[in-house]
Amino acid sequence: MQSYSNNLQDQFGNGIPSGTVTVYYTGTNTKPQLYSDDGVTQTSNPVTADSLGRYSFYVADGHYDLVGSAPGYTGITLTDVAIVTPVSSYPVTVADVKALTPDQAAALGTVTTQGYYAAGDGGAGAYWWNSTDTTADNGGTVIAPNAGGTGRWNLLVINGIQNVRQWGAYGDGTHNDEGAIQGAINSISNSSGTGLGGIVLFPAGKYLITSTLTVYDHVTLKGVLGYQGEWDTRTGVGSVLINNTSGVNTVTFYGGTGGLALNSSIDGLAFEGTGTGSHISLTDTGNGIYEVAIRNSSFLGKSNGVLASGTVYIIRIMWCGFHNQTSWPILITNSSGTGGHSIYIEENSINDNGSNTVGAIRFTGTAQTSNVIIKNNVINGFRLASTNVIDFNTAVQGFTIIDNWFEQNNGSGSVVLNLSGTAGNVFGNTFNNDWNGILMTVVGTTFIGPNTFGSSSGTYSISVTNGSAANFIMPQQADKPVIVSGVNEGNWIYDQSDGVTTAVRSVSGTSYTVAANDDSIYVTTSGAFTLFLPAISGASSGRKITIKKVDSAANTVTVTSYGSETIDGAANYALATQNKYVTVQSDGTNWKVIANN
Repeated sequence: MQSYSNNLQDQFGNGIPSGTVTVYYTGTNTKPQLYSDDGVTQTSNPVTADSLGRYSFYVADGHYDLVGSAPGYTGITLTDVAIVTPVSSYPVTVADVKALTPDQAAALGTVTTQGYYAAGDGGAGAYWWNSTDTTADNGGTVIAPNAGGTGRWNLLVINGIQNVRQWGAYGDGTHNDEGAIQGAINSISNSSGTGLGGIVLFPAGKYLITSTLTVYDHVTLKGVLGYQGEWDTRTGVGSVLINNTSGVNTVTFYGGTGGLALNSSIDGLAFEGTGTGSHISLTDTGNGIYEVAIRNSSFLGKSNGVLASGTVYIIRIMWCGFHNQTSWPILITNSSGTGGHSIYIEENSINDNGSNTVGAIRFTGTAQTSNVIIKNNVINGFRLASTNVIDFNTAVQGFTIIDNWFEQNNGSGSVVLNLSGTAGNVFGNTFNNDWNGILMTVVGTTFIGPNTFGSSSGTYSISVTNGSAANFIMPQQADKPVIVSGVNEGNWIYDQSDGVTTAVRSVSGTSYTVAANDDSIYVTTSGAFTLFLPAISGASSGRKITIKKVDSAANTVTVTSYGSETIDGAANYALATQNKYVTVQSDGTNWKVIANN
């Protein structure tokens, strides 16, 4: 019930005495009941103006047409007059905004709340009244009045930033916030690719979820960095996403039919949780995932910190901390689509303290992974036996592993870098108190530059195994040797003791003549074999050649000198049993045996 008063006036603003005013519901001929006080004493409709043209009445809140009449005057009409009870107190929360009637909303025009549920809870926002809007209430950018009807409060969004607190997220670690967070994401991007994109902001707090959040194209999830690596052991600090539901990923970048994850990122969030599943899943299900950046964030618990699968292009994982995942903190598994391309893992801290059942980073699957950069990371504490800390379980084409620090990855029989692939560069890394350093398993055309190995517990700094070819290994600052085993073709290993680059070649058949760039030769045939040394005139004084019989058959490998030249005074030298070898050196005239077994 609300009072209304006005004047009957002529065109000159003079009061019209003793006229009448009839009140109708807007657009009808139906008259409401009028009162002379606040809903107690009824009065007539029409009402009569006084000698100065003044009139007043009480009526229920609503919209009315007022038709005035007086002797000598016609057409004194006011249409669609809103007569509403004024707001008794300014709205503080979203619930207060929803309680406003459309008429009260129209009268106010704009409101600024002090919080979503309560003043100071971080969900304060500015809203404006859109009188023609009929969009469904989404709890964030569109707020509908409880009274229903046409008209909505629209949240004022600045620079495309959606604050999850303005969508009803509590951030207290107790309430389930997934609906509010997903609503904020969906308001700027969706699976149909019709969103404009923007930033979803997480003020400091603990945001509990029990179902996976889905991120689409051009979305950044932005928080205040919390837990970071092994040196800051605090939890629940900054903007924290908590997921303790087993089998549920925390965030999935959508790459399915009808849309794709393109140019999206995560920045400054702390992920904490228990149970299986990944904190971040980049899983292509049809359309691909392109140009995703995961920056300045931390990952505690769950199976994986980051899982990428399928067609994933240009994925950057930078300035992050990983701690105590139960499987691989970073797992690239490509068994569908066109595989992974341009994977950058840089300046992260990946720590385990021995609780992990596997290693730190793994590449696996049947599809090709190419252009991988692993740079400036600190990786330590993977101590279980017989594990690979960085594991190329499938061949990677084009990889660079430089300037990383590996420490205390010393499980018995473990390997820090298990490499498989081609066109790689590995240099500038420090291996400290690890077990074994680098295992080259079917690696080709790869440069192993200078690295530092110290306090190693295993048997080698670098091991080149069967099938690796055309690799170049520079001198290492190492406390364990470089080991070459099996059948190897065309590997060059720089010998620190004499400055000679050693080319390793395997040969079979019945005979072979040593080439100018041969230094170590493995004879693999099971039949009688003759190896012809080059003429001394074509071999510089001091050249060394090593010949080894590697097969187990009872054949003899005969090393034969050229023409009248001799080997320790004899024309031939015989290797009769497996793993027998001889190293000969030219004195400018003949060959001298300088090592054998």
